[in-house]
Amino acid sequence: MVLNEQIIDRRAGSPAVLAPGGASTGERAAIESLRVQIARLERQLSGIVAAGFPHVGVHGGERSSTPHLLTLGELEQTRDRLVQRVHDAQQRTLTRAEFERRSR
Repeated sequence: MVLNEQIIDRRAGSPAVLAPGGASTGERAAIESLRVQIARLERQLSGIVAAGFPHVGVHGGERSSTPHLLTLGELEQTRDRLVQRVHDAQQRTLTRAEFERRSR
């Protein structure tokens, strides 16, 4: 059984309901949405690379020097970088398919 915990934040002057971990419920929803988007993009990128291997690969993503929980802004940046990586992989796949078509 999961208890629905709520914390009242009085630091900002007016009380705001916070989810466990200190984030507001709106921020928690945004974080969860970004996590879902990131997972979908990672699956999509993995599928593109697997289907095009060894001709379509991706370069490694950026790594943090220390482990930490990502902020909302960092999650948005991660999502945006993944969108670009998926787009780049799709373009490489199309380029490779065109090369193979012309080589026949």
